[in-house]
Amino acid sequence: MPLKKAKKSEATPSNAAREVAAAPQSARRALRGRRGGLKDMPNMPLDIVLEIISHLNPRDLLNLARTSKAFRALLMTRTSAHLWKAARKNVDGLPDCPPYLSEPEYANLAFSPHCHSCLKSNIQNVIWEFNVRYCNDCKKENTVESPYGLPTGLMSKITSSVNVLNHISGRRYLYLFHVPQIDAFVKSWRAVASDEGEKKLIKEQAERVNQIKEYSRLCNEWTKLRVKSRASELDDVRRARLESIVSRLRDLGWGEELDFLEPKQYSPLSNHAHARQAKPLTDRGWQKICDEMVSYMEKLKTQRLAEEHRERLHSRLALLSDLIDNYYAGIPRTPASEYLPHLVDFAMMSEFRALVDALDSVNITPDDFLALRPQIPNLVEKWQNNAKAELTLLLAEELGLTDIPDDTNIFDLAVAWFQCTKCRKVLRYPNIIAHGCMRQYYHGFYHPDAAHEYQALVYGEARTAAWSTASISCSRPVQRAYMLVKACGKDPSSTTARAMDELDARFWWKNPSALPSRSVVSWRLAMKPKWTRKHVGGVSERQWEVVNGNVAEKVKVVEAKSQITRRFKHELRRHWCCSLCTEIGGRKCSLPQVKEHVRNLHSIDDPTVENGRIYLHPDSKPLLPKSIMALKSTGNSEYELSREAMNLLREGRACLCDYD
Repeated sequence: MPLKKAKKSEATPSNAAREVAAAPQSARRALRGRRGGLKDMPNMPLDIVLEIISHLNPRDLLNLARTSKAFRALLMTRTSAHLWKAARKNVDGLPDCPPYLSEPEYANLAFSPHCHSCLKSNIQNVIWEFNVRYCNDCKKENTVESPYGLPTGLMSKITSSVNVLNHISGRRYLYLFHVPQIDAFVKSWRAVASDEGEKKLIKEQAERVNQIKEYSRLCNEWTKLRVKSRASELDDVRRARLESIVSRLRDLGWGEELDFLEPKQYSPLSNHAHARQAKPLTDRGWQKICDEMVSYMEKLKTQRLAEEHRERLHSRLALLSDLIDNYYAGIPRTPASEYLPHLVDFAMMSEFRALVDALDSVNITPDDFLALRPQIPNLVEKWQNNAKAELTLLLAEELGLTDIPDDTNIFDLAVAWFQCTKCRKVLRYPNIIAHGCMRQYYHGFYHPDAAHEYQALVYGEARTAAWSTASISCSRPVQRAYMLVKACGKDPSSTTARAMDELDARFWWKNPSALPSRSVVSWRLAMKPKWTRKHVGGVSERQWEVVNGNVAEKVKVVEAKSQITRRFKHELRRHWCCSLCTEIGGRKCSLPQVKEHVRNLHSIDDPTVENGRIYLHPDSKPLLPKSIMALKSTGNSEYELSREAMNLLREGRACLCDYD
């Protein structure tokens, strides 16, 4: 049996009001909280309903109109416009409804946070120039940077598209136009059949655009004020919540800690997630967050005490630094100065650590450090002896020496080389002590436990680490030097570096294939791993051999000529230092820069290395003869050499030799 059609009645305001008053109350599930406060409105007399409506704002009217058909019929008619106007007056500063929008449309645009295209919720940005709210995706879809859809005939009759179309600012200083407005305008244009009609349409469109522009300006200003006012309201709520949290924490005995935070507006407590919530704090809410806030206060107290300890440590290190600087100021600076202990080395000594790491309750004064000044010479000597002993142990283990005679200086041996495991540089004693990598400190690299907390704090404050052998190896350089000494027919266990220098031999790699060119180097240059990797590419180091006398003499002649240029470049390297101070402008600079520094700062006209005003840093790159290419000349004239070989000859990096 078909359903009986319901009888329709015309939706008039009076009928709608009667329907609202007569609407039955539907059974609802009981909900906790403040829900359902207006559930009895449909049963109230009409005058009471209208009185309630007069106190609502436009957003409330929108929500009410969406609750039932009866309320919708009551509020969505033109005769109910006075209700919307009254609701508008309940919103401070809201501009009057534009003539091109109805009251419900205006309220929906201003207060309903949804995308007008895809209905996505929580869209707060209103584009008043287009009378829409768009999410980002819909905004891209419904806007264009240029009104390409305007016909050519229309474009020829308007001064500019911005006069007949509303626009907003886009990226790259371009305008964005509304696609629906473009389509509607083009449709109206094509419906006009006369020139007079076209002029009238353009005039009306321009007037409408100006009208929208003026109202959008007013509405944008209101939106900004509303956002600012809302932000101020939320800040007030957060401030009251923070004050409530502070008050409750004081009741729990955290007053002293809060007094430390008060000058900073209780930061970082004020930035905690529970303190930033924009809602009042109730007793029930406090019970939920109490344990977490107490735990956070304990964390803040621990951090504060650690920071106070760091500050106290910093001030004590400053006192120690003044003492050491004052002591070193009385010692002329020479290359040997670079082998002295630094501030962090002194701070790690038990004598000074007892002062720097004393309890925070102990008052440490400059006089306490000054009392240890007489011990500094002995402490320096002890530190240098310890460093020497550690390096000796490394070498002895590599050389297999279990008992070193007292009259034997192991560092004099030609095989006594060390290598930095960080930069791969090879050095001898005592230059290895002045090598920069030995003291490199990376912030956050050290993870202190209770036993190493002091070390981490000192390293962090000084931005450098104490000297150690942690990044020193001697296995490969000792093996390489051993092979070079053996190639000379000498005993590696007794041959000294001085003896190798006096021998002044030249070396090349054994060449079973009899190539027409071979690189020739001194023994110190052969020790450089960088040169080895570059020129021989992984060939066994046991294949070094001494160059015969004829070839060696020719190579030395070419080396002597190239040394003039190399000496000039050596002076431009940044490894020269002023012997009168430790200022940045006179430390590890080029030789001309250091000379200028000494003249300007110390008023010395002719500073040189010889008169002791300048010295070369021991960690510098040594001035060694460059490798020379020995070109085999047997059976070949100079004109039969390759272009590369000819270039080497012209540049002074090769020589013609007779060899097998």
